[in-house]
Amino acid sequence: MSKLYTGYQAALRGAYEGQAIVVGSSDPRFDETKPISVESLISKALGLSLSGKRALAVVDKIDTRLATVLTHTGVGAGCVLVYCQNTFVPQADVAQVAHLAHLMTIAPSTVYECKTYVKIAFNLSEKYDTPVLVYLSEGLCGASTSLEIVDPKTLGDKPYQKNIEKYVTLPSSVRLCAEDRVYRDRRMQEDCESFPLHNMVLRDTTVGVVTSGDIAVNVSAVAPHLSVLRLGTFYPIPFELIASFAAKVDELIVIEEGDPLLETQLKARDIKCHGKDLFPLAKHYSPAEIKERLLGVDVPKEETGLPLRSPMFAPDHPLLDVFVALKKRGLPVHTEVGVAMLAAESPLETVDTAFVDNPVAFANGFAVNFPCVSVTNAAKVDFLLADLEGCNHLAILWGNVDRASKLLAALDLPFVKTSPAKVGELNMDKGIVLVDTEGDR
Repeated sequence: MSKLYTGYQAALRGAYEGQAIVVGSSDPRFDETKPISVESLISKALGLSLSGKRALAVVDKIDTRLATVLTHTGVGAGCVLVYCQNTFVPQADVAQVAHLAHLMTIAPSTVYECKTYVKIAFNLSEKYDTPVLVYLSEGLCGASTSLEIVDPKTLGDKPYQKNIEKYVTLPSSVRLCAEDRVYRDRRMQEDCESFPLHNMVLRDTTVGVVTSGDIAVNVSAVAPHLSVLRLGTFYPIPFELIASFAAKVDELIVIEEGDPLLETQLKARDIKCHGKDLFPLAKHYSPAEIKERLLGVDVPKEETGLPLRSPMFAPDHPLLDVFVALKKRGLPVHTEVGVAMLAAESPLETVDTAFVDNPVAFANGFAVNFPCVSVTNAAKVDFLLADLEGCNHLAILWGNVDRASKLLAALDLPFVKTSPAKVGELNMDKGIVLVDTEGDR
């Protein structure tokens, strides 16, 4: 039996087939109903792992501090994190964090691999006693294909073993944990050279390309005659495998988004290669750009003859009334990326900024010097309470506002509840406004 899956759904299916429990998501793109902080989510996953159950968490960010905590003590049963790329974070940033924190990170190239790599990640996590990060590119998250559904195998829980030296962070145990991590890193580096996640395809040996993720698919599509080494891991890096591949081709080219992390490390090991001298420091490369840079050919832009049209709210969208009213006010508006895509460009041109996780806190800072408005989804109210208490601007929370109204009332925070159509009637420059976009307009 087969079913259509996106890359994100395939990753979750891999968790199910791998007998893992999905503890939740901190990424609002995939779970807007129950927002969970990434710190709480990771803590829950680690706790479940140490108790003997496999755990998977979907995270919206991974920084060096979090990653270092993850790799400090090890795991019990397999612990896997799935990170779905967003517009602002190129893969090199994630790879950099993985290297600094010694966090094993693997990158599938296709929707099918999204499922199989998650299942492999649990085995790697248990083998090397470390959490594993699975990186899904933005393209893979939205791509879809038909996959065979496999019944999960029955796996027994791993027995819980009390280990004070390993799991209690005392001054006396820090050195032991660091030594254990060095040992794990050495094993991972040695075994990485023969991981089945890597794939070397030798064709024309004039040029060989080293890359990873779905970039490898695009390279094979636009230049099927070239030799390609697709790396399945960001960390560890199979340097011996790359060196053997480089010896088989006349010229080696590294294609990676963002900063030249892999290119720099290869050159430090005297492996000659090209990289950012051919490809710019861009976050995303289209197939057409890869073809132009790699083969030196001009790819004509497709012209449909149709005028360009910016994304826009549907006529019956409840937020349309909100932003029409805000446009008449003429104050700077700070919001989230998803909303900004529909309100920032013509004809509304209402949004001034949309690049922070917490528009309310941002607007609190902005309003010290200039009056403004913040627009945020009410589902995030748990994370906004501290900033709403000191609100010095007009803060609009939209969506299903029932929970937000109860929390604000319990904290004795004054607020106004209204409908989208009546936002323009509000006569206030600061305060909290709950706009119920789920009810009747």
